Amino acid sequence: MEELANLNSVLWFFIGVLACRFVSRLIDISHAAMLVTEAVNATLLMLAKLHEDMAFVMELKRKHMHASDISPERIRDFEKMDERAIEDWKSMVISNMISRAPSSFGTFLRFSNWREAMAHINEIQKRK
Repeated sequence: MEELANLNSVLWFFIGVLACRFVSRLIDISHAAMLVTEAVNATLLMLAKLHEDMAFVMELKRKHMHASDISPERIRDFEKMDERAIEDWKSMVISNMISRAPSSFGTFLRFSNWREAMAHINEIQKRK
């Protein structure tokens, strides 16, 4: 009977070890998920601020072109090229972010284009 009690104690010990390892791993995974989410959100915020800065610089460029001897047609051409460059940049930066992220990060990237990424950031900002 005492052998059975010892065996029962050993069994519970190993069950406890397995449960501890499982809970520890679960906590590690949830911590990693929080870190990845914060990194993605911080990156999107940085990209949004960069976009604002680019828009500001383009506005300065436009004002300087209007103040110079450049023809209105040429200014419109430059503005169209700049707008296209920004649209291409926005598309490229999100597609690169998605394509270069490890496949396990797929659940953390809840957007597929610039508009959805900025809507995601706005939603996060509203929660804070």
